Amino acid sequence: MAKKKKKKQQQYTQVAQNEKQYFESGRARKLPLGKMFMGESHDDSGSNLHLILITREHINGNLAIANFVIDPYSGLLDYGFYDYNVLPEIVENFVKNYNLELYEDYESLRQTIYEANALSRVNGFERRPELSVALKILEEAPAELSYDLSLLNKWMSVVEKEENSSAEDMPLSFKDLPFEEQLDLLIYEPEEVESWNKSDWEGYFSDLKQNRQTECLLNGISPLLYLFEKCILPTGQAPDTALAQAMEKFIRHPVVLTGQPFKKVGEYTLSEKEAKIYLSYYNEINRRDSSTDYWKIINKIRKTSEKFPDNPQFYNLIMVCYQLLEDEEEVYVAAQKTYNKFPEYLFAKIQYIQVLLQRKDFDQIKEVLNGKYLLEDMYPRRNVFHYSEYKNYYLVFIEYLIHSGQYDAGWHFYKAFVEISYEHSAALEDIRLSLGASMGNFVVKWIDLYMETEGSIDELLKYLGV
Repeated sequence: MAKKKKKKQQQYTQVAQNEKQYFESGRARKLPLGKMFMGESHDDSGSNLHLILITREHINGNLAIANFVIDPYSGLLDYGFYDYNVLPEIVENFVKNYNLELYEDYESLRQTIYEANALSRVNGFERRPELSVALKILEEAPAELSYDLSLLNKWMSVVEKEENSSAEDMPLSFKDLPFEEQLDLLIYEPEEVESWNKSDWEGYFSDLKQNRQTECLLNGISPLLYLFEKCILPTGQAPDTALAQAMEKFIRHPVVLTGQPFKKVGEYTLSEKEAKIYLSYYNEINRRDSSTDYWKIINKIRKTSEKFPDNPQFYNLIMVCYQLLEDEEEVYVAAQKTYNKFPEYLFAKIQYIQVLLQRKDFDQIKEVLNGKYLLEDMYPRRNVFHYSEYKNYYLVFIEYLIHSGQYDAGWHFYKAFVEISYEHSAALEDIRLSLGASMGNFVVKWIDLYMETEGSIDELLKYLGV
């Protein structure tokens, strides 16, 4: 992970030969273990990334350090930087800038890093050669690896529980459950509720009144999706011909997915200079603390975008700043401007659709899609898509279908996406979670509207045959 200040960024992204030789000699891993830290950041698509910083102590008090970045869903492991004989003050500033927390279980961190490394190798992810050098701050890999991120998920769950242990009087929240438990609650098993009687449903609706939004998932998603299937689905509009064809093609002809890093932004190839500038802005924005001046960052990015007018990423960053400033109108203007300038850039299209969805401008979304609903139809010259492209597009697309009343198509794509996600479990689990929460919230709001406009629970239960 590059540092905020340009001078430090160059120090860490351009590793000098003597640092490399020092690590490759094995001397770094022989130093006494120092402090260890962990924290979170985000990639371009908004997905979580876990940061791990390992330090070892030189006899003069300075530190050998290595920073690792893990995508907990795809398993991709990368390094941010490594160095030796670093002043402790520099490490302290890095920890402060990225809000890292002290973590004391070295064996857990070591196992996590090596499991992610093994999973990356097994999945064929492209990794920078320097990663193998950074790994030499650790002792050799354990003899047995599970080739998954179960340890990482358990580790993060433990951290969440420790953070919430002082608030025992707080009500249980879905988001505070361990990740595996959240996923279990999102498995649709209609047989669970098919035998419910009137009393069962009345009890469920009573609980639902107490737990709004994502808390509706605490009792599992099965009752909500059963309500969707029995009560909402029959009222939707039929798909047009192009959408019906896309529904058939989506499950029968899945595209090839990869976790390898982007080498291009759309049709635009990034220069090394642009990539460094972009990363410095990206890291500055993702600090997200009270001292961050987003207006100042916007002005800097605008000047940079004038130097690189064909790079859509800088325009995207401006929109992200407005999102963090909670300026909805400027978010809309920025998203529209980026899409109009770069209509073939997928993330510009995704973000514009997201903004239009918030405004319920379904006609404009339909115009943006232009009868091409699948990624391979939008980009016929491509046969491979990155996980972040795939999951972020289909998340917003399925939400569009559901919220625009195209229930049959939305339900079809939702079920198909869940099925496909099991084939790429680690990489797509987060979107399965987001989709489940989105579907659950939609049904809850539909129930509220039904009660306001149509009548009582008794009338709703008639749809269920109870």
